[in-house]
Amino acid sequence: MMWYTLLRQGAAVCETSRTAAAELRRQARKIIHPIIADIPCPRAFQAFISHLHTHRLALSK
Repeated sequence: MMWYTLLRQGAAVCETSRTAAAELRRQARKIIHPIIADIPCPRAFQAFISHLHTHRLALSK
């Protein structure tokens, strides 16, 4: 019976550490990251401008 008790205790410790690690990952994900004050990605900006050019014709009609 001793091995069974050790197995259960080991499983409980493993489960506790797994749960704690998952909670730390959740908290790290939920941290609000500071907004970058630099210019946004030029490709995204170009895509937005291109979108406006594409729909400018549709809006002017």
